[in-house]
Amino acid sequence: MEKTILTFVLAVSFLPAASGASAKRTTAAPLTMEKVNDANLTSPVGPKASGAAVLRAQVLLDRARFSPGELDGAFGSNLEKAISAYQQQNNLTSTGKIDKDTWAALNQDSAPALVTYTIAAADVAGR
Repeated sequence: MEKTILTFVLAVSFLPAASGASAKRTTAAPLTMEKVNDANLTSPVGPKASGAAVLRAQVLLDRARFSPGELDGAFGSNLEKAISAYQQQNNLTSTGKIDKDTWAALNQDSAPALVTYTIAAADVAGR
């Protein structure tokens, strides 16, 4: 029996945690399926990064069996560890950050990072 792995990203929000009445709300550029699926999106990914490149990296690492933690489009310690382990496994310089060589390796997975999926009655019923 063939095993299929589906990755669902329902909503991604980048709002800072509220810290009292003086907390400011910031708006990040909206994530779109087109941006996340763009294999030409090879921006460096490292600490404090967020957005489409980070989400693409998280999905591709997860597919490669290097769990980045929550697929939320935000760089965190789990993602850094997953990148470092992936780099070591693929004979890349282990920095914990995604550079052009790491993108080249990750982008060998040419399937779209995100796809549209309509939930069917059988999904809801657990079949």
